[in-house]
Amino acid sequence: MREEITQHGGCVHEVNGEGRSGSAKVRSEVPTVREIRPAFMTIPEVARRLNVCDKTVRRLVDRQKLPRCRHLGKVLIPEDAVEKWIVESTKN
Repeated sequence: MREEITQHGGCVHEVNGEGRSGSAKVRSEVPTVREIRPAFMTIPEVARRLNVCDKTVRRLVDRQKLPRCRHLGKVLIPEDAVEKWIVESTKN
């Protein structure tokens, strides 16, 4: 019993071994907002992630332990840098 799947106009058509067919919506190739992780975090977001106060995050940025950039007056920290810092700081 072979199943065939074909796509026509945004719908998927499946034909199972019994000859029945059905359709379902195809997921769009464009990711949704929930699927996109932000590339940058603000100081309060980093503080919540690290479970520390904002001042501690500012010290890490000032001591160049975390990279930063500015956009529209806000300090932004790359999320991957935060994750890397967590891994490196927890090594024995």
